[in-house]
Amino acid sequence: MAAINLIIDKTIMELCSKGDLEKTRQYYQENSQSISNLRIECCFNIACKREHLEMAQWFYSIHPDLDVNNWGNAVHYRYHAFHSACETNNMEIAKWLISLTKSNTIANYNEYCTIACASGHLELIKDIASRVPNFNVSYKNHELFHCAMNNRYINSNMSVKYGYIVEWLQTMKPWVYKIQSFREELSHYDDDYDGWIGTHYPEMDTNEERNWNMRKYVVYASSDAAPNKKTLIYKLPIDISRMVICFV
Repeated sequence: MAAINLIIDKTIMELCSKGDLEKTRQYYQENSQSISNLRIECCFNIACKREHLEMAQWFYSIHPDLDVNNWGNAVHYRYHAFHSACETNNMEIAKWLISLTKSNTIANYNEYCTIACASGHLELIKDIASRVPNFNVSYKNHELFHCAMNNRYINSNMSVKYGYIVEWLQTMKPWVYKIQSFREELSHYDDDYDGWIGTHYPEMDTNEERNWNMRKYVVYASSDAAPNKKTLIYKLPIDISRMVICFV
């Protein structure tokens, strides 16, 4: 019996890998009682990795209890569906998987961001961040920054992609993340093939510092030095602008 089940498991995984949805459906209907939930999860992950979106959607439709946020242990981490979608640059599948999130916890979104970052997908990181009000890019002791910088240092052929992520982090928290010439300051992340390093200042990542920088920005945006003089804050009378600053 065990040998037969192994043959059934192997066959459905092969059909799934090939993307033959009709044959997979038929085979499943004929052998559903012998296919374990674990094997269904494997097939779901294979479909995502092989970029068979319709196949993945079908598996999810017959097993809506599939936990797309079950990251598993470290050994199986790389076989997670979302990780596979990022590795193959399939943003359609990646965004669909995010939409399936049942718990919508901050921890889940953070995990998605880290995986997207490891594959250099800035637009996906932005998409995930947009789903969380006041998303904190410095989660888990600046994990996103360290992920981008470490991968940039290791994978020189993807340096530009990781560099864009660091630049985006700088726009999100310019008082915490800085980009400098590697000639000006040595760092663990220095790399002389493109001439800059990223550094971060965790001690600056406080509410007081954020509020202070927001106030400075409002003052700048309402002054004659502001590059965009069409903003509401610039058009406000100076006395009202001062009141706004007090509430930032």
